[in-house]
Amino acid sequence: LPKEQSFEACLTIGCSTDAFNPTASMLKFDGVYGAFGIHPLSAREWSPSVRDQILQLQSLPNTVAVGECGLDYHYETSTEMRHLQQDLFV
Repeated sequence: LPKEQSFEACLTIGCSTDAFNPTASMLKFDGVYGAFGIHPLSAREWSPSVRDQILQLQSLPNTVAVGECGLDYHYETSTEMRHLQQDLFV
């Protein structure tokens, strides 16, 4: 392929505990970079062991981002979930 049509790089995101390992396994490929965190809609997954997993994943050579930004109230509108997201991500 001509250079302008070739693959340069991509970012793959693990934003739930189920996605951490599949995302990490993609980082072995050239030009594939990773980001790890917990999406606000997965806030119920958060625990100290998940924090430890994310800290370990950040040490992988192609990890370029860690964390979650923002709150997501679009699909989950319960007061309990809003408070949980606020407690974890603000």
